[in-house]
Amino acid sequence: MNILDESAPKAEKGRYGAAAGRRPARSNAALRLSLTMFISGVRRHFWLLLVLVSLATGGAWLLLELIPPRYTAQATIVLIQAETRVNTSDLVLETEQLTHYQIETEIDFLESNAFLTTVASRLNLTQDPDFNIYLADGTAAGTPAELQLQAAAARLREIYSVSRRGDSLAIDITVHHADPGRAAEIADAMAEIYISGTLEAKRAEVQKSVDFLRQRIEALGTALTASEIRIADFIRQHQLDDLSRTAEMQDELRRLAARIALSGQGSEAAEMIARHDALKEALNLRTRAELTLLNLQRQFDAEVVRYQTFAERRNTLEAQIDILAPGARQITRAEVPAAPAFPNRNLILAAGVLGGVALAGGAAFLRELTDRRIWMSGHAEEATGLPNLAVLPDLETRGLKRPGALAAHLHEHPRSAYAEAGRGLLTLLSGGRPPGSAPVVAVTSALADEGKSTLALSLALVAAQEGEKVLLIDFDVYKHGVTRMSGQKALPQLPAEVWSKSSQVSRKVLRDGVVPGVDLLNFKHNAAIPRDLPAGTEAARSMAMLRSIYDLILLDTPPVLLTQDAVRVAGLADTVLLLARWGRTTEDALENAAGLLSMNRVPASGTVLAGVDPARYQRYGYGTYYGGYYAGYGNG
Repeated sequence: MNILDESAPKAEKGRYGAAAGRRPARSNAALRLSLTMFISGVRRHFWLLLVLVSLATGGAWLLLELIPPRYTAQATIVLIQAETRVNTSDLVLETEQLTHYQIETEIDFLESNAFLTTVASRLNLTQDPDFNIYLADGTAAGTPAELQLQAAAARLREIYSVSRRGDSLAIDITVHHADPGRAAEIADAMAEIYISGTLEAKRAEVQKSVDFLRQRIEALGTALTASEIRIADFIRQHQLDDLSRTAEMQDELRRLAARIALSGQGSEAAEMIARHDALKEALNLRTRAELTLLNLQRQFDAEVVRYQTFAERRNTLEAQIDILAPGARQITRAEVPAAPAFPNRNLILAAGVLGGVALAGGAAFLRELTDRRIWMSGHAEEATGLPNLAVLPDLETRGLKRPGALAAHLHEHPRSAYAEAGRGLLTLLSGGRPPGSAPVVAVTSALADEGKSTLALSLALVAAQEGEKVLLIDFDVYKHGVTRMSGQKALPQLPAEVWSKSSQVSRKVLRDGVVPGVDLLNFKHNAAIPRDLPAGTEAARSMAMLRSIYDLILLDTPPVLLTQDAVRVAGLADTVLLLARWGRTTEDALENAAGLLSMNRVPASGTVLAGVDPARYQRYGYGTYYGGYYAGYGNG
């Protein structure tokens, strides 16, 4: 069905007077951001993407140049599972298994200030300006050595870390430094100092026990000497050195007892009884002294046993000091790193590139969202709800707005892409109409300088090339675009006067005013267009008469959004072409223009996208409909 077929069913009017058949305008955000537009979006914003990605990559490279490199060296030690310690109760060496808490304690020790101070002292880090801030700022001479050592230990804490590999006994000592050799040296030194420290701690513990035993042995030796002297004095005091004396005294008591039994009751007997009693008392005293001596001897023997026990333990510990093993061993020595661990050049450069891509993508995204200009036919269709009928190449860059230039160009290039696009549009506009009833087509735009006059003149010229008789009416009384491009001047006549009598209309027309076969009708500059021009009886008769004379009638109207003249003039037409300038007309302007036409019941057929750059239109993915024509456009 032809778009001007009057037998087509009329569309019902919807809200605000718009035709229900017109699709409501809606946002084109989904269209612009669809995945199918990704490649074309990259092409459209190629230079923006390239600049932002280059800037981000350059920034990452500059950052790499400014950040001092840090090298990482790592030494690994393994704790010995069986730990040898001195039993404080028995003062003997015993072996026990390491517990989880002991391992965590060793890690805490490696991170302790005491250990770091020891390392700083062993490595003489107070003489390194990188560790001694007082040496770096020249105040070391007036700063106590202890403060300098603490400063070196604090700096050392910043560049190293200790970590355990899961539940294993392996502990990693990692050092970061600007000097790769220094990093490896410090890592190995920390491992060696820790390992030697565990051995020293064991030896110190054993030596402490040895010293204690030595002291006890010396004390016991002194006590034994005193006991020996006391026993000797006791023996001399009680005359216990004669071992046979007790037996002699017992024999003598038996002899006295026998004589006393034989002597009777005389004085001699009394004397023997007295001697017997005295000897018996002396024997009792000697027996008690011997028992005391026996106790003293037993005490002495016990002290001798204690002395020998301590001496044996001391000898055992002294013998084992030299065979003690450290509590850890180093399984991996720190290697001098060949490349810095920070900054990671590849990672930062990749992050710069990805950041640039993200930034560029965001910028392109915002640009797409904020760019409301019409770049493709789909944009015009989404904005107006009308079909886009044609895409026309740009002609302004060829200087074809000069008087007669457009007509000469189409005469020289009758098969150019532009001419073919116009010919296809004419087919849509005029096909299927009965003879003697020329279609009346109004050409308008939302705003000025969008190419509507060029389009109207082009359609007239293309129709004339096909042998049709065309009337071109210039209703743009403000700029007279068609008149100027035709090389004519505006006549001093008013629209109201011209349309007041149908018999006068044909006499106001400039015959062949554009080219042979294309007549021109124009009006006085800034002439008023009556509000009821389309509804007048004479206007209807005039249009009927013109339809019978011409094969095509084209009306060049003012922009819709700048004046009401376009709406008034459009009432004379069968249909209206709403032109959008590629890359200039905004969706809002086009939507408002289509809405205004719809509210005034003006029968708009569709939009025309004009001024298209063929190469960019195809290369950037705006469309490929005229790709074949554009390839040879330069040759006509």
